[in-house]
Amino acid sequence: MKRSVLLLLLAAAAIIIILTDRQGAGRKKNSYPALVPSADRSGYGKHIQRTMTLLESTAPAAGNKVRIVFYGQSTSPTELSDEVGKLLRSRYPHADIEILNYSIHGFCTDLLKKTLFYEVIPEYPDLVIFQAYGKVSDTEEIVRNIKRLTTAEVLIRTEHPTKWPEKIAADREGQKTQSAKDSYWYIPDIARDHKSALLQVYKEWAEYIIGNKLRPADLLRDNIHFNDHGIWLMARLINRFMVYLPNEPDEEWKDIVKTYKVGKDVNWNGNELTLNFHGNRVVAVAEKGKRGSAEVFVDGKKPSEFPESYVFSKPQAHPFIFWPPILQISGVNPLLAEDWTAIVKDLNEDGTDFVFDLFGSKTGYDGSGRGNIRFVSESGRIVIEPADWMFGIYKKYTGKTEIPAKFTVTWKVIPLFNDYYIPPEAIDDGKEYSCLLSQGIPNTEHTLTLIAGSGEIPSIKEIRVYRPEGT
Repeated sequence: MKRSVLLLLLAAAAIIIILTDRQGAGRKKNSYPALVPSADRSGYGKHIQRTMTLLESTAPAAGNKVRIVFYGQSTSPTELSDEVGKLLRSRYPHADIEILNYSIHGFCTDLLKKTLFYEVIPEYPDLVIFQAYGKVSDTEEIVRNIKRLTTAEVLIRTEHPTKWPEKIAADREGQKTQSAKDSYWYIPDIARDHKSALLQVYKEWAEYIIGNKLRPADLLRDNIHFNDHGIWLMARLINRFMVYLPNEPDEEWKDIVKTYKVGKDVNWNGNELTLNFHGNRVVAVAEKGKRGSAEVFVDGKKPSEFPESYVFSKPQAHPFIFWPPILQISGVNPLLAEDWTAIVKDLNEDGTDFVFDLFGSKTGYDGSGRGNIRFVSESGRIVIEPADWMFGIYKKYTGKTEIPAKFTVTWKVIPLFNDYYIPPEAIDDGKEYSCLLSQGIPNTEHTLTLIAGSGEIPSIKEIRVYRPEGT
Protein backbone atom coordinates (compact mmCIF):
# COMPACT_ATOMS: atom_id res chain seq x y z
CA MET A 1 0.00 0.00 0.00
CA LYS A 2 1.41 3.37 -0.98
CA ARG A 3 2.22 5.77 1.86
CA SER A 4 -0.16 8.45 0.56
CA VAL A 5 -3.04 5.97 0.51
CA LEU A 6 -2.25 4.94 4.09
CA LEU A 7 -2.38 8.55 5.23
CA LEU A 8 -5.75 9.07 3.55
CA LEU A 9 -7.10 5.92 5.21
CA LEU A 10 -5.75 7.06 8.56
CA ALA A 11 -7.56 10.38 8.32
CA ALA A 12 -10.78 8.76 7.17
CA ALA A 13 -10.62 6.11 9.90
CA ALA A 14 -10.03 8.76 12.56
CA ILE A 15 -13.10 10.65 11.41
CA ILE A 16 -15.25 7.53 11.54
CA ILE A 17 -14.01 6.80 15.06
CA ILE A 18 -14.88 10.30 16.27
CA LEU A 19 -18.25 10.42 14.60
CA THR A 20 -19.36 6.99 15.72
CA ASP A 21 -17.50 6.85 19.07
CA ARG A 22 -16.50 3.28 18.52
CA GLN A 23 -15.07 1.40 21.50
CA GLY A 24 -12.05 -0.84 20.98
CA ALA A 25 -12.31 -4.47 21.86
CA GLY A 26 -9.73 -6.22 23.96
CA ARG A 27 -9.17 -8.62 26.79
CA LYS A 28 -9.27 -7.54 30.40
CA LYS A 29 -6.08 -5.81 31.45
CA ASN A 30 -5.17 -8.39 34.08
CA SER A 31 -5.09 -11.10 31.41
CA TYR A 32 -2.59 -9.36 29.10
CA PRO A 33 0.83 -11.01 28.79
CA ALA A 34 3.38 -9.19 30.93
CA LEU A 35 5.79 -6.71 29.36
CA VAL A 36 9.24 -8.17 29.95
CA PRO A 37 12.42 -6.06 29.86
CA SER A 38 13.68 -5.19 26.40
CA ALA A 39 16.92 -6.69 25.19
CA ASP A 40 18.26 -3.21 24.39
CA ARG A 41 17.68 -0.49 26.99
CA SER A 42 20.68 1.64 26.09
CA GLY A 43 18.58 4.57 24.92
CA TYR A 44 16.16 4.64 27.83
CA GLY A 45 15.96 7.99 29.56
CA LYS A 46 18.37 9.71 27.19
CA HIS A 47 17.53 13.36 26.38
CA ILE A 48 14.67 13.57 28.92
CA GLN A 49 16.72 13.95 32.09
CA ARG A 50 15.49 17.42 32.99
CA THR A 51 11.94 16.01 33.14
CA MET A 52 13.05 12.90 35.01
CA THR A 53 15.08 14.96 37.49
CA LEU A 54 12.02 17.09 38.25
CA LEU A 55 9.98 13.95 38.86
CA GLU A 56 12.64 12.15 40.86
CA SER A 57 13.59 15.11 43.08
CA THR A 58 10.04 15.94 44.17
CA ALA A 59 9.61 15.89 47.94
CA PRO A 60 6.26 15.54 49.76
CA ALA A 61 6.36 19.15 50.97
CA ALA A 62 7.51 20.70 47.70
CA GLY A 63 5.85 19.13 44.70
CA ASN A 64 7.58 19.99 41.43
CA LYS A 65 5.24 20.96 38.62
CA VAL A 66 5.82 18.79 35.54
CA ARG A 67 3.82 19.47 32.38
CA ILE A 68 3.70 16.74 29.72
CA VAL A 69 2.02 17.27 26.35
CA PHE A 70 1.00 14.53 23.91
CA TYR A 71 0.92 15.64 20.29
CA GLY A 72 0.08 13.74 17.16
CA GLN A 73 -3.08 12.25 15.70
CA SER A 74 -5.46 9.37 16.46
CA THR A 75 -2.55 7.11 17.45
CA SER A 76 -2.06 9.42 20.46
CA PRO A 77 -5.60 9.27 21.92
CA THR A 78 -6.64 10.62 25.30
CA GLU A 79 -6.99 7.03 26.56
CA LEU A 80 -3.23 6.67 26.05
CA SER A 81 -2.21 9.94 27.70
CA ASP A 82 -4.59 9.21 30.61
CA GLU A 83 -3.02 5.78 31.13
CA VAL A 84 0.52 7.20 31.02
CA GLY A 85 -0.57 9.83 33.55
CA LYS A 86 -1.83 7.11 35.91
CA LEU A 87 1.43 5.18 35.66
CA LEU A 88 3.59 8.24 36.31
CA ARG A 89 1.48 9.47 39.23
CA SER A 90 1.75 6.02 40.77
CA ARG A 91 5.56 6.21 40.48
CA TYR A 92 5.78 9.84 41.62
CA PRO A 93 2.85 10.52 43.96
CA HIS A 94 4.30 13.79 45.27
CA ALA A 95 4.92 15.39 41.88
CA ASP A 96 2.35 17.80 40.49
CA ILE A 97 2.01 16.10 37.08
CA GLU A 98 -0.13 17.77 34.44
CA ILE A 99 -0.90 15.69 31.33
CA LEU A 100 -2.30 17.51 28.29
CA ASN A 101 -3.28 15.98 24.96
CA TYR A 102 -3.38 18.29 21.94
CA SER A 103 -3.45 15.56 19.30
CA ILE A 104 -5.82 16.09 16.38
CA HIS A 105 -7.44 12.97 14.96
CA GLY A 106 -6.89 12.59 11.23
CA PHE A 107 -4.11 15.18 11.00
CA CYS A 108 -0.77 14.13 9.54
CA THR A 109 2.50 16.00 9.98
CA ASP A 110 1.85 18.45 7.10
CA LEU A 111 -1.09 19.85 9.08
CA LEU A 112 0.28 19.32 12.59
CA LYS A 113 3.32 21.47 11.82
CA LYS A 114 0.93 24.43 11.49
CA THR A 115 -1.47 23.72 14.39
CA LEU A 116 1.58 23.25 16.64
CA PHE A 117 1.53 27.00 17.31
CA TYR A 118 -2.02 27.07 18.68
CA GLU A 119 -1.49 25.00 21.83
CA VAL A 120 1.79 23.11 22.13
CA ILE A 121 4.20 26.04 21.80
CA PRO A 122 2.18 28.44 24.03
CA GLU A 123 1.79 25.72 26.69
CA TYR A 124 5.58 25.62 27.04
CA PRO A 125 5.71 22.06 28.43
CA ASP A 126 8.56 20.22 30.10
CA LEU A 127 8.15 17.21 27.82
CA VAL A 128 6.41 16.60 24.49
CA ILE A 129 5.59 13.00 23.53
CA PHE A 130 5.12 12.98 19.76
CA GLN A 131 4.19 10.57 16.99
CA ALA A 132 2.40 11.12 13.70
CA TYR A 133 2.39 9.84 10.15
CA GLY A 134 3.53 11.95 7.22
CA LYS A 135 6.65 13.31 5.59
CA VAL A 136 9.84 12.95 7.58
CA SER A 137 10.73 16.55 6.69
CA ASP A 138 7.52 17.74 8.39
CA THR A 139 8.31 15.66 11.48
CA GLU A 140 11.74 17.28 11.59
CA GLU A 141 10.15 20.74 11.33
CA ILE A 142 7.81 20.00 14.24
CA VAL A 143 10.64 18.80 16.50
CA ARG A 144 12.91 21.66 15.45
CA ASN A 145 10.27 24.30 16.27
CA ILE A 146 9.51 22.77 19.66
CA LYS A 147 13.21 22.85 20.54
CA ARG A 148 13.73 26.31 19.02
CA LEU A 149 10.80 28.04 20.74
CA THR A 150 10.57 26.21 24.08
CA THR A 151 12.80 24.40 26.53
CA ALA A 152 10.69 21.24 26.21
CA GLU A 153 12.38 17.89 25.88
CA VAL A 154 10.93 15.77 23.08
CA LEU A 155 10.24 12.04 23.18
CA ILE A 156 9.61 10.78 19.64
CA ARG A 157 7.72 7.52 19.26
CA THR A 158 8.29 5.54 16.09
CA GLU A 159 5.35 3.82 14.42
CA HIS A 160 3.88 0.61 15.77
CA PRO A 161 3.81 -2.26 13.26
CA THR A 162 0.34 -2.91 11.88
CA LYS A 163 1.49 -5.96 9.92
CA TRP A 164 4.22 -8.48 10.57
CA PRO A 165 7.21 -6.28 11.44
CA GLU A 166 10.28 -6.07 9.30
CA LYS A 167 13.74 -6.66 10.78
CA ILE A 168 16.37 -3.96 10.49
CA ALA A 169 18.42 -4.21 7.32
CA ALA A 170 22.09 -3.40 6.73
CA ASP A 171 21.13 0.04 5.43
CA ARG A 172 18.00 2.11 4.88
CA GLU A 173 17.75 1.18 1.23
CA GLY A 174 17.50 -2.44 2.25
CA GLN A 175 14.25 -1.84 4.14
CA LYS A 176 11.23 -2.86 2.11
CA THR A 177 8.52 -0.76 3.81
CA GLN A 178 8.37 2.93 4.53
CA SER A 179 7.36 2.16 8.13
CA ALA A 180 10.61 0.29 8.69
CA LYS A 181 12.66 2.96 6.92
CA ASP A 182 11.13 5.69 9.06
CA SER A 183 11.35 3.76 12.32
CA TYR A 184 14.86 2.35 11.92
CA TRP A 185 16.56 5.16 10.00
CA TYR A 186 14.85 8.49 9.34
CA ILE A 187 13.20 9.15 12.73
CA PRO A 188 16.39 8.17 14.63
CA ASP A 189 18.26 10.70 12.48
CA ILE A 190 15.86 13.44 13.58
CA ALA A 191 16.13 12.44 17.24
CA ARG A 192 19.92 12.50 17.07
CA ASP A 193 20.13 15.81 15.22
CA HIS A 194 17.80 17.56 17.69
CA LYS A 195 19.00 15.84 20.90
CA SER A 196 15.61 14.23 21.39
CA ALA A 197 14.59 10.95 22.99
CA LEU A 198 13.76 8.03 20.70
CA LEU A 199 11.31 5.33 21.76
CA GLN A 200 11.75 2.53 19.22
CA VAL A 201 8.13 1.36 19.34
CA TYR A 202 8.36 -0.51 16.04
CA LYS A 203 11.06 -2.81 17.44
CA GLU A 204 9.71 -3.18 20.98
CA TRP A 205 6.12 -3.75 19.82
CA ALA A 206 7.46 -6.49 17.54
CA GLU A 207 9.31 -8.10 20.46
CA TYR A 208 6.06 -8.19 22.46
CA ILE A 209 4.02 -9.67 19.63
CA ILE A 210 6.55 -12.33 18.72
CA GLY A 211 7.46 -13.16 22.32
CA ASN A 212 3.82 -13.76 23.26
CA LYS A 213 2.80 -15.48 20.00
CA LEU A 214 0.32 -12.74 19.12
CA ARG A 215 -0.72 -11.28 15.80
CA PRO A 216 -0.42 -7.54 15.05
CA ALA A 217 -4.22 -7.41 14.78
CA ASP A 218 -4.56 -8.61 18.39
CA LEU A 219 -3.55 -5.14 19.60
CA LEU A 220 -5.62 -3.15 17.10
CA ARG A 221 -9.30 -2.41 16.63
CA ASP A 222 -8.98 -1.77 12.90
CA ASN A 223 -6.02 -1.58 10.53
CA ILE A 224 -4.10 0.96 12.63
CA HIS A 225 -5.78 2.17 15.88
CA PHE A 226 -5.13 0.62 19.29
CA ASN A 227 -7.66 -1.51 21.09
CA ASP A 228 -7.56 -1.68 24.90
CA HIS A 229 -4.62 -4.09 24.81
CA GLY A 230 -2.74 -1.78 22.45
CA ILE A 231 -3.35 1.22 24.73
CA TRP A 232 -2.14 -0.85 27.69
CA LEU A 233 1.04 -1.84 25.87
CA MET A 234 1.88 1.59 24.42
CA ALA A 235 1.46 3.27 27.82
CA ARG A 236 3.84 0.79 29.40
CA LEU A 237 6.41 1.15 26.65
CA ILE A 238 6.42 4.90 27.31
CA ASN A 239 6.48 4.43 31.08
CA ARG A 240 9.43 2.03 31.11
CA PHE A 241 11.40 4.30 28.75
CA MET A 242 11.12 7.18 31.22
CA VAL A 243 13.95 6.31 33.59
CA TYR A 244 16.09 8.52 35.80
CA LEU A 245 19.82 8.46 35.02
CA PRO A 246 21.57 10.14 37.97
CA ASN A 247 25.03 9.55 36.49
CA GLU A 248 24.13 11.00 33.08
CA PRO A 249 25.98 14.30 32.33
CA ASP A 250 23.69 17.28 32.79
CA GLU A 251 25.34 19.72 30.37
CA GLU A 252 22.55 19.17 27.87
CA TRP A 253 19.82 20.57 30.10
CA LYS A 254 21.17 22.25 33.23
CA ASP A 255 21.31 25.77 31.73
CA ILE A 256 18.10 25.84 29.68
CA VAL A 257 15.98 26.58 32.76
CA LYS A 258 17.58 28.57 35.57
CA THR A 259 16.02 29.24 38.96
CA TYR A 260 17.00 32.35 40.93
CA LYS A 261 16.08 32.24 44.60
CA VAL A 262 14.89 35.59 45.92
CA GLY A 263 17.01 36.62 48.87
CA LYS A 264 19.95 34.51 47.72
CA ASP A 265 20.55 34.80 43.98
CA VAL A 266 18.58 38.01 43.45
CA ASN A 267 17.51 40.62 45.98
CA TRP A 268 15.09 43.47 46.45
CA ASN A 269 16.67 46.91 46.58
CA GLY A 270 14.01 48.85 48.42
CA ASN A 271 10.85 48.29 46.40
CA GLU A 272 12.69 47.23 43.22
CA LEU A 273 14.08 43.91 42.03
CA THR A 274 16.28 43.65 38.93
CA LEU A 275 17.49 40.52 37.13
CA ASN A 276 19.53 40.31 33.95
CA PHE A 277 18.72 37.13 32.05
CA HIS A 278 19.00 35.38 28.69
CA GLY A 279 15.86 33.63 27.47
CA ASN A 280 12.37 33.94 26.01
CA ARG A 281 10.28 33.23 29.10
CA VAL A 282 10.34 34.32 32.74
CA VAL A 283 8.10 33.13 35.56
CA ALA A 284 7.70 34.13 39.22
CA VAL A 285 7.07 31.37 41.76
CA ALA A 286 5.09 32.48 44.80
CA GLU A 287 6.03 31.68 48.35
CA LYS A 288 3.38 30.77 50.88
CA GLY A 289 1.30 33.71 52.01
CA LYS A 290 -0.37 36.05 49.54
CA ARG A 291 0.86 39.62 49.87
CA GLY A 292 1.83 42.64 47.81
CA SER A 293 2.00 43.19 44.06
CA ALA A 294 4.47 44.61 41.56
CA GLU A 295 4.62 46.21 38.15
CA VAL A 296 6.56 44.15 35.61
CA PHE A 297 9.02 45.54 33.08
CA VAL A 298 11.25 43.78 30.56
CA ASP A 299 13.95 45.99 29.05
CA GLY A 300 12.10 48.99 30.44
CA LYS A 301 8.85 48.07 28.65
CA LYS A 302 5.67 46.45 29.84
CA PRO A 303 5.45 42.81 28.73
CA SER A 304 2.31 43.72 26.77
CA GLU A 305 4.45 45.89 24.49
CA PHE A 306 6.18 42.84 22.98
CA PRO A 307 4.16 41.77 19.91
CA GLU A 308 5.65 38.25 20.07
CA SER A 309 3.85 37.65 23.38
CA TYR A 310 0.39 37.33 21.79
CA VAL A 311 -0.76 34.04 20.26
CA PHE A 312 -3.87 32.77 18.52
CA SER A 313 -6.00 30.08 20.10
CA LYS A 314 -7.14 27.09 18.04
CA PRO A 315 -10.21 28.20 16.04
CA GLN A 316 -13.56 26.51 16.57
CA ALA A 317 -16.29 26.21 13.95
CA HIS A 318 -19.96 26.17 14.76
CA PRO A 319 -21.83 23.99 14.34
CA PHE A 320 -20.42 21.23 12.16
CA ILE A 321 -16.64 20.83 11.99
CA PHE A 322 -14.57 19.13 14.70
CA TRP A 323 -11.21 19.89 13.06
CA PRO A 324 -9.72 23.37 13.54
CA PRO A 325 -11.31 25.16 10.57
CA ILE A 326 -8.18 27.31 10.02
CA LEU A 327 -4.75 25.70 10.16
CA GLN A 328 -2.76 28.85 10.82
CA ILE A 329 -3.51 32.52 11.40
CA SER A 330 -0.95 35.31 11.29
CA GLY A 331 -0.89 39.09 11.24
CA VAL A 332 1.19 41.94 9.86
CA ASN A 333 0.42 44.41 12.65
CA PRO A 334 0.59 44.03 16.46
CA LEU A 335 -2.28 42.14 18.08
CA LEU A 336 -4.68 42.95 20.89
CA ALA A 337 -5.96 40.45 23.42
CA GLU A 338 -9.47 39.98 22.04
CA ASP A 339 -12.03 37.55 20.65
CA TRP A 340 -12.48 37.12 16.91
CA THR A 341 -15.50 35.94 14.90
CA ALA A 342 -15.70 35.12 11.20
CA ILE A 343 -19.26 34.83 9.90
CA VAL A 344 -19.07 32.38 7.01
CA LYS A 345 -21.72 31.92 4.33
CA ASP A 346 -22.31 30.79 0.76
CA LEU A 347 -20.00 27.78 0.66
CA ASN A 348 -19.69 26.24 -2.78
CA GLU A 349 -20.36 22.56 -3.31
CA ASP A 350 -16.86 21.31 -2.51
CA GLY A 351 -16.23 23.79 0.34
CA THR A 352 -13.29 25.50 -1.36
CA ASP A 353 -14.90 28.92 -1.77
CA PHE A 354 -17.16 31.06 0.42
CA VAL A 355 -17.44 34.58 1.76
CA PHE A 356 -16.95 35.80 5.31
CA ASP A 357 -17.12 38.91 7.44
CA LEU A 358 -14.59 39.39 10.24
CA PHE A 359 -15.15 41.05 13.61
CA GLY A 360 -12.85 41.61 16.60
CA SER A 361 -14.25 42.26 20.07
CA LYS A 362 -11.99 45.34 20.34
CA THR A 363 -11.13 45.98 16.71
CA GLY A 364 -14.73 45.83 15.48
CA TYR A 365 -15.55 45.09 11.84
CA ASP A 366 -12.27 44.24 10.16
CA GLY A 367 -13.13 43.43 6.58
CA SER A 368 -14.69 40.79 4.36
CA GLY A 369 -12.99 38.09 2.32
CA ARG A 370 -13.29 34.98 0.19
CA GLY A 371 -12.03 31.53 1.04
CA ASN A 372 -9.95 31.14 -2.11
CA ILE A 373 -8.12 34.48 -1.87
CA ARG A 374 -5.40 35.53 0.60
CA PHE A 375 -7.06 37.67 3.25
CA VAL A 376 -5.47 40.57 5.08
CA SER A 377 -7.84 42.32 7.46
CA GLU A 378 -8.28 46.09 7.43
CA SER A 379 -6.36 46.43 10.70
CA GLY A 380 -3.62 44.08 9.50
CA ARG A 381 -4.08 41.96 12.62
CA ILE A 382 -5.46 38.93 10.80
CA VAL A 383 -3.96 37.21 7.77
CA ILE A 384 -5.37 33.91 6.43
CA GLU A 385 -3.94 32.02 3.48
CA PRO A 386 -6.41 30.18 1.18
CA ALA A 387 -4.71 26.81 1.79
CA ASP A 388 -5.27 27.14 5.55
CA TRP A 389 -9.08 26.95 5.40
CA MET A 390 -10.18 23.38 6.15
CA PHE A 391 -13.78 23.27 4.86
CA GLY A 392 -12.90 21.71 1.53
CA ILE A 393 -10.77 18.97 3.12
CA TYR A 394 -13.46 18.34 5.71
CA LYS A 395 -16.12 17.83 3.07
CA LYS A 396 -13.80 15.61 1.04
CA TYR A 397 -13.19 13.19 3.91
CA THR A 398 -16.63 13.16 5.51
CA GLY A 399 -18.82 13.48 2.44
CA LYS A 400 -20.99 15.77 4.55
CA THR A 401 -23.23 17.82 2.28
CA GLU A 402 -25.67 19.46 4.69
CA ILE A 403 -23.62 22.57 5.38
CA PRO A 404 -25.46 25.42 7.12
CA ALA A 405 -26.09 28.47 4.99
CA LYS A 406 -24.44 30.63 7.61
CA PHE A 407 -22.25 29.77 10.60
CA THR A 408 -19.43 31.21 12.68
CA VAL A 409 -15.77 30.48 13.29
CA THR A 410 -14.32 31.84 16.52
CA TRP A 411 -10.86 32.21 18.03
CA LYS A 412 -9.02 34.35 20.55
CA VAL A 413 -5.79 36.26 20.87
CA ILE A 414 -4.23 35.09 24.12
CA PRO A 415 -1.71 37.21 26.06
CA LEU A 416 1.35 35.31 27.30
CA PHE A 417 2.36 37.87 29.91
CA ASN A 418 1.29 39.82 32.96
CA ASP A 419 2.03 43.52 33.30
CA TYR A 420 1.42 43.18 37.04
CA TYR A 421 2.58 40.42 39.33
CA ILE A 422 -0.22 39.57 41.73
CA PRO A 423 0.85 36.54 43.78
CA PRO A 424 -1.40 33.49 43.50
CA GLU A 425 -2.49 32.24 46.89
CA ALA A 426 -0.06 29.43 47.77
CA ILE A 427 -2.04 27.29 50.18
CA ASP A 428 -0.82 23.75 49.40
CA ASP A 429 2.79 22.96 50.33
CA GLY A 430 2.77 20.10 47.84
CA LYS A 431 2.15 22.31 44.82
CA GLU A 432 3.98 25.03 42.96
CA TYR A 433 2.19 28.34 42.41
CA SER A 434 3.64 30.31 39.55
CA CYS A 435 2.77 33.42 37.59
CA LEU A 436 3.87 33.96 34.01
CA LEU A 437 5.56 37.34 33.63
CA SER A 438 6.65 37.25 29.99
CA GLN A 439 6.82 34.63 27.21
CA GLY A 440 7.60 34.57 23.51
CA ILE A 441 10.03 37.48 23.61
CA PRO A 442 13.23 37.20 21.54
CA ASN A 443 15.58 34.59 22.96
CA THR A 444 18.33 37.09 23.82
CA GLU A 445 19.65 39.13 26.75
CA HIS A 446 17.00 41.03 28.75
CA THR A 447 16.54 42.87 32.01
CA LEU A 448 13.58 42.08 34.26
CA THR A 449 12.48 44.78 36.68
CA LEU A 450 9.78 44.40 39.33
CA ILE A 451 8.58 47.50 41.15
CA ALA A 452 6.52 46.79 44.25
CA GLY A 453 3.37 48.79 44.83
CA SER A 454 2.33 50.47 48.10
CA GLY A 455 5.73 49.80 49.62
CA GLU A 456 4.95 46.12 50.34
CA ILE A 457 7.28 43.55 48.83
CA PRO A 458 5.23 40.84 47.06
CA SER A 459 5.59 37.19 48.02
CA ILE A 460 8.03 35.69 45.51
CA LYS A 461 10.12 32.63 46.31
CA GLU A 462 11.89 32.19 42.99
CA ILE A 463 12.24 33.62 39.52
CA ARG A 464 12.62 31.06 36.76
CA VAL A 465 14.13 31.83 33.36
CA TYR A 466 13.74 29.65 30.24
CA ARG A 467 16.32 29.67 27.47
CA PRO A 468 15.72 27.37 24.45
CA GLU A 469 18.88 26.06 22.84
CA GLY A 470 17.37 24.76 19.61
CA THR A 471 18.11 26.55 16.35
